[in-house]
This record gives sequence, C-alpha cells and structure tokens, in this order.
Amino acid sequence: MNFIKKFESYKGQKTYIEITEHCGWEGEDWTTYLVEQGNEEFIKKLEETIKAYSELENGDSYLSIKDSGIPENEVDIVIRRMRDENGYMDPYKKVDTIKNPASIDDSSKQNFIESFYKGRLLRN
Repeated sequence: MNFIKKFESYKGQKTYIEITEHCGWEGEDWTTYLVEQGNEEFIKKLEETIKAYSELENGDSYLSIKDSGIPENEVDIVIRRMRDENGYMDPYKKVDTIKNPASIDDSSKQNFIESFYKGRLLRN
C-alpha cells in the first residue's frame, strides 16, 4: 500500500502516543497507548517532566515515550495480540480518557515516580 492510500485509510481515526513505564523493582514494563486528541497539554507536560528528570532513565523506575501518531486500528491489534494471561497487570493497554495535566506531580523526582508507578497516572 503506498503512503497516500495508507494515509487516506487512517483519516478520521484517533491517534495514540506510546508511553512505557519501566519498573526495575518488578522487572516488568507496562505500555500505555494514550489517545492524543484532547490530551495535548497533558502530553506536553509529561514530555517536559520526563526531560527534567532524565536521570531517572538510569534508575529502577522511569517513563519513556516511544512513538506518537499511532492509528487506533494499529493500537487495537497490539492490544489483542499482546494480552498476558499470567500477569496481574496487562503489559499493554489503551486509554481513551482526557487526562488532567495537573495530575502529573512534577514537584520532585520521588513525587513524579509515585504519580506514575504501576500505571496510576494513565488509568482510564
């Protein structure tokens, strides 16, 4: 499929940003696909906070943003195929709710970690 046809097939779909929580304490990663439409301010603050606390990337628990503009149909395929029947938390989830930028506690490194630990920040 050429680029123009692929683009046309995605028109009107919601798009998502891929956010992964890396948890050294649990030895697991959890990926959330957050809808971009309506979450622009939340995403901007999250990106700024991740950058401000970039030293977390070398620690036990940190967030990373891997991709954006992912069409909903591609997210749905990942969610269906990557279910984990053994874990207490799904390794992949989709969040369609609008998030409040104020829910990102950027007052300190520890508060930021606690605000996102085990998906708290990105719950439906």
